[in-house]
Amino acid sequence: MSQSRTKERPPKRKRASLNAILFIFISLCAAGSFIMFRYGISEEDEHVLHLMASVEKFKEMHLNHIEVVSDQSDQHSLAGLSCEKYGGPEDASEMVYWSDITSDASFESPFHAKHDQGDRPMYMTFEPDGGGWNNIRMAMETVVVMAHAMGRTLVIPPGQGMYLLRKDKGKQNIHFSFADFFHLDSLDREHEGIDIITTEEFLLREAMTGHLVDKHTGIVSFPPENRTNWDGQDPKPLKEWLRNVTHTPLWKPESCLAVIPASADASDTDELHAMKDEILKDMPSPADYIGKPGPVDGSPIDRMKEILADRKGLCMYDEEMQAAPVIHFMCYHKMRVRLLVHFYAFLFFQDWRQ
Repeated sequence: MSQSRTKERPPKRKRASLNAILFIFISLCAAGSFIMFRYGISEEDEHVLHLMASVEKFKEMHLNHIEVVSDQSDQHSLAGLSCEKYGGPEDASEMVYWSDITSDASFESPFHAKHDQGDRPMYMTFEPDGGGWNNIRMAMETVVVMAHAMGRTLVIPPGQGMYLLRKDKGKQNIHFSFADFFHLDSLDREHEGIDIITTEEFLLREAMTGHLVDKHTGIVSFPPENRTNWDGQDPKPLKEWLRNVTHTPLWKPESCLAVIPASADASDTDELHAMKDEILKDMPSPADYIGKPGPVDGSPIDRMKEILADRKGLCMYDEEMQAAPVIHFMCYHKMRVRLLVHFYAFLFFQDWRQ
């Protein structure tokens, strides 16, 4: 007991030394952390601040642009890329990833010219992909290219909910049309080879005038409840009705190649089928073309060999499809029908200039 009471404590001088060492250690750690923060991630931090400033500038410029475009004289133009009014870089070459070929705007598919000579226009309707936005966008771009290639008037689906874009119902808009994201009006106006209309215009023009017939009964059919404006409505009844009054090709990009003949002449489709049969006799591997791509203006059979990529079937725009007043592309998961593909990996043109 007496020993425990008389146990010596560290001298005050020793405690002061320990405190000084501890203070120096903490100071060095703090200084090291500051140096690491200041010089280790300063570039990232400055980049984030730059992005934040760019976003604020974009918001300001975009709001100003909304006021400006109300004047029809300042509509967006696809032909020349200019980011200035959107707050983007002064040097547009930082963002350019395509060549603006002036002649493209005046190009018309041979089928478009053929339709111009007929009594009624031909249409293409479609259902948005059921996946996230990137899948929705990718499938839509494929449909746009196909509509142009087939010379058909493209019908844009009505505004509707999209996967992962339907949150906060009641607080913000949850129904979107592709026109909310893309300058479809500019595409329609600037390119002679494609016409783009809304679903409402299509229904008023074709359905309500009795031009659409149930393909199972042969009886004239009208949209559910005679509704023409489907924006913000449940799209399921409209989709099911459209499937019954249109030609619905079951194209599956993973197993077939979408083929556009050079003309409506039956000999072109016959030639394309013969080419495919010849290729299947000695099918090349996609790996054979790594680092050795074929020329864009190569022969049709050489180009088909390269793009088939292990697919053995052709999704042909044949005489039956060419004669159909309305072609409807479904997104039907039960049948595994889905245009989940980049257009440049799916479409093949017999005439490379198309």
